[in-house]
Amino acid sequence: MVNVVSRLTQRLGTLKGVLDELVSVGSVIKPQVLLLLLRIYWLGGMHDLVIEAFGEILRYGYTPNTFARNILIDVLFKIGCGSVALQVLKETLYPNFLTFSIVVCNLCTLKDLVNLQSVLRSMLRKGYYLNPETFSSVLNCYCKSGQLSKATQLLSLMIVLGVPSSVTVWSILIDGYSKSGKLDFAGQLLAKMVSSGHKPTVVTCTTLVKGYLESHRPSHAFKILDTMKHKGCYPDLVMCNMLIDCLSKMGSYDDAIIIFCSLGERGLTPDS
Repeated sequence: MVNVVSRLTQRLGTLKGVLDELVSVGSVIKPQVLLLLLRIYWLGGMHDLVIEAFGEILRYGYTPNTFARNILIDVLFKIGCGSVALQVLKETLYPNFLTFSIVVCNLCTLKDLVNLQSVLRSMLRKGYYLNPETFSSVLNCYCKSGQLSKATQLLSLMIVLGVPSSVTVWSILIDGYSKSGKLDFAGQLLAKMVSSGHKPTVVTCTTLVKGYLESHRPSHAFKILDTMKHKGCYPDLVMCNMLIDCLSKMGSYDDAIIIFCSLGERGLTPDS
């Protein structure tokens, strides 16, 4: 459908040309037609035509619904008009969950923490909660921007509100605190994660284990490895390479060789 409409628009020159052609064969340009074209152009990444289609909705005297405004907001962010997108959000009478999700995800991409905080407050006031994907995006944005306290506060708020957390959410926080050197707090988060019923993954633990080894605290690192083993989680090749490298730099050559020799037993093939 996207390709068909795209070729038709190219042949007729503009969206107005497409609409004039429809009128010439007796079609009535109803709101549903314009919304369909708006959606097709959006899915096809044809941003200029999305804006043109939104303009045609207004030109025909129709009032754009929330769905149409959601698409416009997303496209405005994509073409670098974030301030205009936020103004459209303010003027949207009935924003829905998708409205806020679109804005939040785009603000995370832009790392616009000031507006992100404001939009999150508005979202929660209207009774909309972050879904797992958006939640992860926000936490990742905060952690990569060094706003670890805000990330932790958001996790606490979501737990209080009854929004289920996930392994991905915990992993993002643990990774953020580990990379910032706050290893003990990262370890506490890992313990809370396990106690809340989530099984740690290799991704969850790799950065923390590496941090402990680089800080010359091998006992803490091996304790985490024991926890992983107890939960049925075993190091992958990336973690094994990291362990071999860190242990060698610490002078623990015997331990490094043991891990190297165990790769075959783990079904792993050493890389170059």
